[in-house]
Amino acid sequence: MNFFVTNTVGKQSSGIEHSEMKRLQLFLEHQVPATIVTTNYYSRFHFNFKENGLTDDTSLNMFDFFLGNLHVPQRSNTVKEWLANHSGSATDLGTDVVEGNIQVHGWRVIDGDQQFLLREDVQSGQISSIVYGTTANFIKHSEIYDDRGFKTLDNIMGADGRVTEQRFFSHTGEQIIIWRLDGKGATRSIFLKHQGEQRIFMNNDGLITYFLDVINQENGGDNLIISDRYENTPALARMKTPARRYVYIHNVHVSDPTDPLHDPKLNYNYAYVLQHPRQFTGMITPTYHQANDIKQRFGKDLNVVIIPSGSIEPSSNRIAINDRPRQHHILSVARISPEKRLDLLVRVAALVKKQIPDVILDIYGSRIVKLSATVKTHPCELV
Repeated sequence: MNFFVTNTVGKQSSGIEHSEMKRLQLFLEHQVPATIVTTNYYSRFHFNFKENGLTDDTSLNMFDFFLGNLHVPQRSNTVKEWLANHSGSATDLGTDVVEGNIQVHGWRVIDGDQQFLLREDVQSGQISSIVYGTTANFIKHSEIYDDRGFKTLDNIMGADGRVTEQRFFSHTGEQIIIWRLDGKGATRSIFLKHQGEQRIFMNNDGLITYFLDVINQENGGDNLIISDRYENTPALARMKTPARRYVYIHNVHVSDPTDPLHDPKLNYNYAYVLQHPRQFTGMITPTYHQANDIKQRFGKDLNVVIIPSGSIEPSSNRIAINDRPRQHHILSVARISPEKRLDLLVRVAALVKKQIPDVILDIYGSRIVKLSATVKTHPCELV
């Protein structure tokens, strides 16, 4: 099996997750088994998996795996059904947008001195969370529901309103994981019930390492495992079972792209693998230049594989330049962030404009204001 490991596949995934899904598609088209593995808990991940064209056979979440919630059919769990089974007066709070641009509809229910706040995911129609408290605004705990219709997480609150313990459940209601936190929200300990034993981990890295070892063994061992997100890289390095462990370097690996051989400030996304390269089978870069830079600086004997990150659909209809309505058109779709080097693109467009006056550069991305200074000093038509 080939595992591509990231944090989550959301409603608005970044280019890294889209790259993973293209890689998955390529593997499956060539009848090579592959799975996208996610390590974050997210109650909505199955809904998002489907939106991104993934299935239970091509995606695997760590919490889903340990909680025994694989291949579970959806059940109805709406606010209307909840209200029909509970007393109290309900107030419609309307629709709001929460993190991740998810629309939720809220209700407040008062029953004596007890107060409940319910949220329903507008898109899925399922209850996403219920907060339990008192009319004096003391919060006791909050339940999080999987989009398939069952409770998977109960957040227990302390006297100060902070989460002190997280209890994770299977679709049958069995408590499988207890996650204990300190007063600042940092992990104190993780208790996992798995394979008839109680296991204890001191941090999330330990849990992820154990998870990767388990799925590696269950799939015959010596599997290819690629870490696409830095949060999973240390856990991949600490695996105990034999596997082919790679880290994909998706971006510039230093802070200053003009000095890759000497810049002391490494890109934090890749600092761990560059500082501990021999803990892995190898690294993957999208270009030969970057592979050469890494080998020259960190070890000429390192195994650095070059696999371009871009792709073109084989079925795409290519249009000749002369047949295009806008022939002198440069298009960029990227987050406005230093590692994307869009400032260089603006400078290039300014140089091109001297030879081709009607050239147009379109940049689609957030925080366009960050490029305003470059545009002023290197004028071109920027849309």
